[in-house]
Amino acid sequence: MKKIFLIVILILIVHKYSFAQNVNTYEPCCPMNSVVNHTLNGVNFFIPNVFTPNADSINDYFYPIYTMEPADTIHVINFTIFDNDNPDSMRCIFVREVFDQKDIPNYGFDGRDYRHRTKMHQGSFFYRMNIIVNNQYFTIEGNACSVLCDEQSSIFASKLGCFFPVQVGLNNQANTELNNLEVNCFK
Repeated sequence: MKKIFLIVILILIVHKYSFAQNVNTYEPCCPMNSVVNHTLNGVNFFIPNVFTPNADSINDYFYPIYTMEPADTIHVINFTIFDNDNPDSMRCIFVREVFDQKDIPNYGFDGRDYRHRTKMHQGSFFYRMNIIVNNQYFTIEGNACSVLCDEQSSIFASKLGCFFPVQVGLNNQANTELNNLEVNCFK
């Protein structure tokens, strides 16, 4: 009987620790000082700071959003995602040498580590992309978050400072009045 009691206690402790770890994974997401709107040489770029790669066709990919016209003067290259679980040794988990906004499923980050396609990234990540606008070179980098729709994701129902891909408004700028449409994810 003592053994069963100890095993139950151990299971409860492990479960509680596991749940706390997942919630803490999302704590650094969506800081209030997060920059999501960028204007480069007259072109507006919106870089969401959170997405939900759960294959429901809503906010499934992380990618830069920008005006396509004129397409031949805007190029996004070296679109790279790093796992920043350990800031001293960030590991590349996604890279596209050339980004094509017309083909998001093949060029956007879907949350999976490109080396281990079955492993989904959860939590904060660091991104970097180089952008050429009218022959001028820029770099945009920052942090964003991959949210797996599980019981711990409910923190995002009320978390401020989060901007999802569907919240792009006029002129490719974040619009906080637009709903993130994640009603099934953040229950």
